[in-house]
Order: sequence, then structure tokens, then C-alpha cells
Amino acid sequence: MVVLGALSALLTGCASGTTAATVASHRTSPAPTTRQTPRTLTFKIVGQGDPSHGTVEVDVKVVGYTMTVVVDGLDPNTGHEINTHFGHCDAQDLTHNNHVDFVKADARGTLMSVTNWAVPYLVTSKGLILTIHGNDKTLEAYTHIGCADLTN
Repeated sequence: MVVLGALSALLTGCASGTTAATVASHRTSPAPTTRQTPRTLTFKIVGQGDPSHGTVEVDVKVVGYTMTVVVDGLDPNTGHEINTHFGHCDAQDLTHNNHVDFVKADARGTLMSVTNWAVPYLVTSKGLILTIHGNDKTLEAYTHIGCADLTN
């Protein structure tokens, strides 16, 4: 298992000028040497019994990648955990989870997270999903309210 460390900084003034974004950096030690073909991948986040929806954009670089997550339709000013898991949205494997970020939705119910990863972008044969957890102040925090299948 790769152990990742995170450095988070809160930025303001993204998108329309009022949406807050979280920027986190994840790296391994030593730095990876795997080279990748640069490309940009876009995936749809689908609400799971919830009106939330959005996109995940993975900007694959020669070394590492940047993941941008935008979710709309959330309760205003609520916190949400973002994780990845093996599997597919219709068959989630919850035995493994990788913390991506914790982000607070703005007053309009929109959240934005930008994370920089210093590891190769890999999707195993098990598949890979990104999940959005519910409101951190309720039991919904333990459920997935949004999911995106992240395949190359």
C-alpha cells in the first residue's frame, strides 16, 4: 500500500469568484520514475439517491497527475469527504479506500477540489471509482451520495 501525505490549502475566488477550492498535494518517497502519456480524462459524477452531480477531470502528466473534482447540488455550507475505492459504481469494493480530500460546499451547494499526485495514474483490473460522501454533520457522512467510474 502506498502511504500518501497531504498538504491542503484553502483558496478562494475560483470559478464565479465565490466557490472555494481545496488544493492538496500527495506524493510518495522516493519520487516516482514512471513516465506516462500526457492526456486529460473527464468522468461524470452521478448522484446515488441524491441530487448531487458533477465531474472529475484527471490531467495526466508525464510524471504524476492532477485531479479536479466539481460537485453541484449539495446542501449549502456542508463538508464532504472524497475518496477513491476499487470497483465500479454499481459494484463498489469498500475494502480499500484512499483519501483524496475533505471539502466544504459553498453557499450555493457547490464544492471544488484540486489535488496534485506525484504517482502514476493507474486503474487496476478491479476498476477505480471516486466517491463523494454525504453531509459530514449527519449520518449521511457514512454514505456515498455521488460516484464516478475512473477508467482510462
